[in-house]
Amino acid sequence: MSVLSNPKILALTRGIIQLGAANGSEVSQINSTSINNQIYIEPVPVYYEELVYRTQPFLNKNIKCFNVAISDQTGFIDFFLGEAEHNSSIYDLKEDRPSFHQANRHRGKISVISYTLDDFFEKNQLRAKDYNLLYMDVQGAENLVIQGAKKSLQEIDFVYTEVSYYEIYKGTVIFPEFTKLMQENGFEYLTHFNICEGQGEATYIRRGIQL
Repeated sequence: MSVLSNPKILALTRGIIQLGAANGSEVSQINSTSINNQIYIEPVPVYYEELVYRTQPFLNKNIKCFNVAISDQTGFIDFFLGEAEHNSSIYDLKEDRPSFHQANRHRGKISVISYTLDDFFEKNQLRAKDYNLLYMDVQGAENLVIQGAKKSLQEIDFVYTEVSYYEIYKGTVIFPEFTKLMQENGFEYLTHFNICEGQGEATYIRRGIQL
């Protein structure tokens, strides 16, 4: 997670909210920083249980875990389970996705409760301004999160997210389109790097913040 290696960003970070935290593989890395306020969100129950377990050694931090999804709507939604842990998504896979992602498969779907990010903060009586770093690993559904965060996004200063160069999932907004969406919401593209063929991770910063 390269954003955690940037001391200037860390110095300005009040808290992190991680969407698609999976089994908590990044919990230790996050807790090696000075970030005290932490929210982890994972909709798949079996991964959520492991996530909670991995946060237990860090009880000195303000850590909260939630077994929900975040999207552009509040209510129950279908959630597709990936055969691999990090391939689950609100979106189903495209049948004609690029050949290098044909091995990425879904093994079924479950019904999960979803909230918009705005409704999530309100329902749980959490202050959005305490969490100004948004980290998303939501497998192509990044646009849905942003569309449901009109109010809470105003408190976010940094967004670190997986981005797609091709439409792997039905409805995915690819990297240039997502960057335009972020610009429309007051953010500027900062940097990105490739993580595999067809996907990368990008950082956006609120317009006007100087590092």
